[in-house]
Amino acid sequence: MSGESVVEEVLKDEPFYINSGGGVTLGGGESLAQADFAAAILKKCKEKGLHTAVETAGHVPWPQIEKVLPYTDIFLYDVKHMDPKKHCENIGADNRLILTNLRRLIERKKQVVVCVPVIPGFNATASEIDAIAHFVASLGIKKINLFPYHRFGEGKYLLLGRHYQFQGRKKLSEEEIHGFKKVMAARGLKVKVGG
Repeated sequence: MSGESVVEEVLKDEPFYINSGGGVTLGGGESLAQADFAAAILKKCKEKGLHTAVETAGHVPWPQIEKVLPYTDIFLYDVKHMDPKKHCENIGADNRLILTNLRRLIERKKQVVVCVPVIPGFNATASEIDAIAHFVASLGIKKINLFPYHRFGEGKYLLLGRHYQFQGRKKLSEEEIHGFKKVMAARGLKVKVGG
């Protein structure tokens, strides 16, 4: 499949994008793991006048991100934790590359919305959420999305015969989510719960 054939499929919904003000978002997995393909799609979308977005965890070499920079209007960028050790223990890699790449995007004046999955036992404390909010605000980023933990993935892991690290974790209460939202808003961030 080529980038061109993907965009042909996308353009079938062009009237919807025009009426809604929407566009094309590359998500994943990690869309930047296939940066050449992602860049080809995004370039064609921009040629057609479509708004473009890339969802990323940012844990890719900077040259992968550079390939899509000219064709990406907004990055939806995951920040899961500020502590490199705790990040590594729970995610499988530390967060230094992720945070460095986020800084580089801001230095290049790219529009970024930070997305924070809030997971009990990992980052669902006021101090951990505040550390993320402090870092994000220090970069001049204004928008942040909180994604409260849900248990939708448990069944998928079970079907695949894989261990689900967060098995049995409880959902966050509305009060907890509201509290985290207040912590982030106190740092001057515009906070949205969900996508």
